[in-house]
Amino acid sequence: MTLQLPGEIVVEEVLPTLRVELARALDRRSFTQQEIADRLGVTQAAVSKYLRGDAPVEPLIADDDRVTATVERIADGFADGEMDDYEALAELLALIEALEDRGPICELHEAAMPSLQGVGCDLCVRGQDERVETERAVLSNVRRGVRQFAALSAATAHVPNVGTNVGMALPDAEGVTDVAAVPGRLHAMRGRVNVPSNPEFGGSQHVATTILVARSSTPRSAGR
Repeated sequence: MTLQLPGEIVVEEVLPTLRVELARALDRRSFTQQEIADRLGVTQAAVSKYLRGDAPVEPLIADDDRVTATVERIADGFADGEMDDYEALAELLALIEALEDRGPICELHEAAMPSLQGVGCDLCVRGQDERVETERAVLSNVRRGVRQFAALSAATAHVPNVGTNVGMALPDAEGVTDVAAVPGRLHAMRGRVNVPSNPEFGGSQHVATTILVARSSTPRSAGR
Protein backbone atom coordinates (compact mmCIF):
# COMPACT_ATOMS: atom_id res chain seq x y z
CA MET A 1 0.00 0.00 0.00
CA THR A 2 1.20 3.52 -0.79
CA LEU A 3 0.44 5.89 2.06
CA GLN A 4 -0.26 9.28 0.53
CA LEU A 5 -1.84 12.26 2.24
CA PRO A 6 -4.52 14.24 0.38
CA GLY A 7 -2.36 17.33 0.85
CA GLU A 8 0.26 15.73 -1.37
CA ILE A 9 -2.34 15.39 -4.13
CA VAL A 10 -3.15 19.09 -3.77
CA VAL A 11 0.51 20.14 -3.89
CA GLU A 12 1.66 17.79 -6.64
CA GLU A 13 -1.32 17.73 -8.98
CA VAL A 14 -3.95 20.34 -8.14
CA LEU A 15 -1.90 23.50 -7.55
CA PRO A 16 0.32 23.05 -10.64
CA THR A 17 -2.81 22.67 -12.77
CA LEU A 18 -4.44 25.73 -11.20
CA ARG A 19 -1.31 27.80 -11.87
CA VAL A 20 -1.32 26.78 -15.53
CA GLU A 21 -5.02 27.56 -15.92
CA LEU A 22 -4.65 30.94 -14.17
CA ALA A 23 -1.63 31.83 -16.28
CA ARG A 24 -3.56 31.11 -19.46
CA ALA A 25 -6.60 33.05 -18.25
CA LEU A 26 -4.45 36.09 -17.40
CA ASP A 27 -2.65 35.84 -20.73
CA ARG A 28 -6.02 36.04 -22.48
CA ARG A 29 -6.54 39.29 -20.59
CA SER A 30 -3.30 40.74 -21.94
CA PHE A 31 -1.19 40.40 -18.79
CA THR A 32 2.53 40.24 -19.55
CA GLN A 33 4.42 37.09 -18.61
CA GLN A 34 6.20 38.96 -15.84
CA GLU A 35 2.90 40.31 -14.47
CA ILE A 36 1.52 36.79 -14.47
CA ALA A 37 4.66 35.51 -12.74
CA ASP A 38 4.35 38.17 -10.04
CA ARG A 39 0.70 37.24 -9.42
CA LEU A 40 1.35 33.50 -9.23
CA GLY A 41 4.63 33.68 -7.33
CA VAL A 42 6.61 31.84 -9.99
CA THR A 43 9.33 32.78 -12.46
CA GLN A 44 8.75 34.31 -15.87
CA ALA A 45 10.36 31.22 -17.36
CA ALA A 46 7.75 29.04 -15.64
CA VAL A 47 4.96 31.20 -17.06
CA SER A 48 6.46 30.87 -20.54
CA LYS A 49 6.39 27.11 -20.08
CA TYR A 50 2.75 27.22 -18.98
CA LEU A 51 1.71 29.24 -22.01
CA ARG A 52 3.64 27.06 -24.47
CA GLY A 53 1.75 24.03 -23.22
CA ASP A 54 4.90 22.36 -21.90
CA ALA A 55 3.63 22.04 -18.33
CA PRO A 56 1.48 18.97 -17.57
CA VAL A 57 -2.03 19.48 -16.26
CA GLU A 58 -4.35 17.04 -14.53
CA PRO A 59 -7.50 16.68 -16.71
CA LEU A 60 -9.73 15.81 -13.74
CA ILE A 61 -8.91 19.24 -12.30
CA ALA A 62 -8.58 21.33 -15.46
CA ASP A 63 -11.88 20.08 -16.92
CA ASP A 64 -13.95 20.58 -13.77
CA ASP A 65 -16.57 23.30 -14.23
CA ARG A 66 -15.92 24.66 -10.73
CA VAL A 67 -12.25 25.09 -11.54
CA THR A 68 -13.05 26.92 -14.78
CA ALA A 69 -15.50 29.23 -13.02
CA THR A 70 -13.10 30.04 -10.18
CA VAL A 71 -10.14 30.65 -12.52
CA GLU A 72 -12.20 33.00 -14.69
CA ARG A 73 -13.54 34.83 -11.63
CA ILE A 74 -10.04 35.39 -10.24
CA ALA A 75 -8.65 36.43 -13.63
CA ASP A 76 -11.49 38.92 -14.09
CA GLY A 77 -10.93 40.25 -10.57
CA PHE A 78 -7.22 40.77 -11.21
CA ALA A 79 -7.90 42.41 -14.59
CA ASP A 80 -10.55 44.76 -13.17
CA GLY A 81 -8.58 45.50 -10.02
CA GLU A 82 -11.53 44.33 -7.94
CA MET A 83 -9.80 41.33 -6.34
CA ASP A 84 -6.61 41.32 -4.29
CA ASP A 85 -4.32 38.40 -3.45
CA TYR A 86 -6.10 37.68 -0.16
CA GLU A 87 -9.48 37.38 -1.88
CA ALA A 88 -7.99 35.22 -4.63
CA LEU A 89 -6.49 32.91 -2.01
CA ALA A 90 -9.87 32.62 -0.29
CA GLU A 91 -11.44 31.65 -3.63
CA LEU A 92 -8.80 28.94 -4.22
CA LEU A 93 -9.12 27.52 -0.70
CA ALA A 94 -12.90 27.28 -1.08
CA LEU A 95 -12.41 25.59 -4.46
CA ILE A 96 -9.98 23.01 -3.07
CA GLU A 97 -12.34 22.24 -0.20
CA ALA A 98 -15.16 21.66 -2.69
CA LEU A 99 -12.96 19.41 -4.85
CA GLU A 100 -12.04 17.37 -1.78
CA ASP A 101 -15.68 16.67 -0.90
CA ARG A 102 -16.19 13.52 -3.03
CA GLY A 103 -14.80 15.43 -6.02
CA PRO A 104 -11.81 14.97 -8.34
CA ILE A 105 -9.29 15.22 -5.52
CA CYS A 106 -10.96 12.15 -4.01
CA GLU A 107 -10.64 10.35 -7.36
CA LEU A 108 -6.94 11.18 -7.55
CA HIS A 109 -6.43 10.11 -3.92
CA GLU A 110 -8.21 6.80 -4.51
CA ALA A 111 -6.08 6.20 -7.61
CA ALA A 112 -2.97 6.74 -5.49
CA MET A 113 -4.33 4.64 -2.62
CA PRO A 114 -6.59 1.86 -3.99
CA SER A 115 -7.45 0.79 -0.44
CA LEU A 116 -9.68 3.90 -0.23
CA GLN A 117 -11.84 2.84 -3.16
CA GLY A 118 -15.40 1.88 -2.37
CA VAL A 119 -15.37 2.94 1.28
CA GLY A 120 -16.87 6.42 0.90
CA CYS A 121 -13.82 8.13 2.37
CA ASP A 122 -14.37 11.78 3.30
CA LEU A 123 -11.56 12.28 5.81
CA CYS A 124 -10.50 15.48 4.07
CA VAL A 125 -13.66 17.39 4.92
CA ARG A 126 -15.21 15.61 7.89
CA GLY A 127 -12.43 13.85 9.72
CA GLN A 128 -12.70 10.28 10.96
CA ASP A 129 -16.17 8.93 10.31
CA GLU A 130 -17.67 6.11 12.36
CA ARG A 131 -19.72 4.88 9.40
CA VAL A 132 -16.64 4.63 7.19
CA GLU A 133 -14.75 2.80 9.93
CA THR A 134 -17.60 0.29 10.20
CA GLU A 135 -17.61 -0.22 6.42
CA ARG A 136 -13.86 -0.80 6.44
CA ALA A 137 -14.22 -3.35 9.23
CA VAL A 138 -16.90 -5.25 7.29
CA LEU A 139 -14.79 -5.29 4.13
CA SER A 140 -11.81 -6.49 6.16
CA ASN A 141 -13.87 -9.30 7.69
CA VAL A 142 -15.07 -10.47 4.29
CA ARG A 143 -11.55 -10.36 2.82
CA ARG A 144 -10.25 -12.37 5.77
CA GLY A 145 -13.08 -14.88 5.46
CA VAL A 146 -12.42 -15.33 1.74
CA ARG A 147 -8.70 -15.86 2.32
CA GLN A 148 -9.29 -18.40 5.06
CA PHE A 149 -11.81 -20.32 2.98
CA ALA A 150 -9.63 -20.31 -0.14
CA ALA A 151 -6.63 -21.50 1.89
CA LEU A 152 -8.41 -24.66 3.09
CA SER A 153 -7.14 -27.68 1.18
CA ALA A 154 -10.58 -29.31 1.29
CA ALA A 155 -12.49 -26.16 0.31
CA THR A 156 -12.88 -27.06 -3.38
CA ALA A 157 -14.93 -30.13 -2.44
CA HIS A 158 -17.57 -27.84 -0.92
CA VAL A 159 -17.85 -25.36 -3.80
CA PRO A 160 -20.85 -26.19 -6.05
CA ASN A 161 -20.59 -25.96 -9.82
CA VAL A 162 -22.45 -22.66 -9.80
CA GLY A 163 -19.91 -21.24 -7.37
CA THR A 164 -20.19 -19.80 -3.88
CA ASN A 165 -19.57 -16.50 -2.13
CA VAL A 166 -18.75 -14.83 1.17
CA GLY A 167 -20.64 -11.80 2.41
CA MET A 168 -21.35 -9.65 5.44
CA ALA A 169 -23.86 -6.88 6.13
CA LEU A 170 -23.45 -3.62 7.97
CA PRO A 171 -25.12 -3.59 11.42
CA ASP A 172 -27.95 -1.36 10.13
CA ALA A 173 -28.13 -2.85 6.63
CA GLU A 174 -31.30 -2.06 4.69
CA GLY A 175 -30.39 -2.67 1.05
CA VAL A 176 -28.04 -4.44 -1.34
CA THR A 177 -25.40 -1.70 -1.14
CA ASP A 178 -25.15 -2.28 2.62
CA VAL A 179 -23.83 -5.81 2.12
CA ALA A 180 -20.23 -6.58 1.15
CA ALA A 181 -19.48 -9.63 -1.00
CA VAL A 182 -17.16 -10.76 -3.78
CA PRO A 183 -18.40 -9.60 -7.22
CA GLY A 184 -19.14 -12.69 -9.25
CA ARG A 185 -18.55 -15.93 -7.37
CA LEU A 186 -15.81 -18.11 -5.97
CA HIS A 187 -15.26 -21.18 -8.16
CA ALA A 188 -13.23 -24.36 -7.80
CA MET A 189 -10.58 -24.35 -10.52
CA ARG A 190 -7.68 -26.78 -10.93
CA GLY A 191 -7.77 -27.91 -7.34
CA ARG A 192 -8.02 -24.47 -5.77
CA VAL A 193 -10.61 -21.82 -5.02
CA ASN A 194 -10.50 -18.96 -7.52
CA VAL A 195 -11.31 -15.52 -6.06
CA PRO A 196 -12.13 -13.17 -9.00
CA SER A 197 -11.78 -9.87 -7.13
CA ASN A 198 -11.82 -8.11 -3.78
CA PRO A 199 -15.14 -7.79 -1.94
CA GLU A 200 -17.11 -4.59 -2.26
CA PHE A 201 -20.47 -3.25 -1.12
CA GLY A 202 -23.21 -4.17 -3.56
CA GLY A 203 -20.89 -6.76 -5.10
CA SER A 204 -23.56 -9.48 -5.19
CA GLN A 205 -27.30 -8.88 -5.24
CA HIS A 206 -28.00 -12.58 -4.66
CA VAL A 207 -25.80 -12.78 -1.55
CA ALA A 208 -27.10 -9.47 -0.24
CA THR A 209 -30.73 -10.51 -0.66
CA THR A 210 -30.06 -13.82 1.13
CA ILE A 211 -28.31 -12.14 4.05
CA LEU A 212 -30.96 -9.43 4.39
CA VAL A 213 -33.78 -11.98 4.40
CA ALA A 214 -31.93 -14.09 6.98
CA ARG A 215 -31.40 -11.04 9.18
CA SER A 216 -35.05 -10.04 9.01
CA SER A 217 -36.19 -13.48 10.15
CA THR A 218 -33.57 -14.04 12.86
CA PRO A 219 -34.43 -12.60 16.30
CA ARG A 220 -31.66 -10.48 17.72
CA SER A 221 -31.17 -9.53 21.37
CA ALA A 222 -31.75 -5.94 22.42
CA GLY A 223 -28.03 -5.43 22.91
CA ARG A 224 -27.10 -6.37 19.31
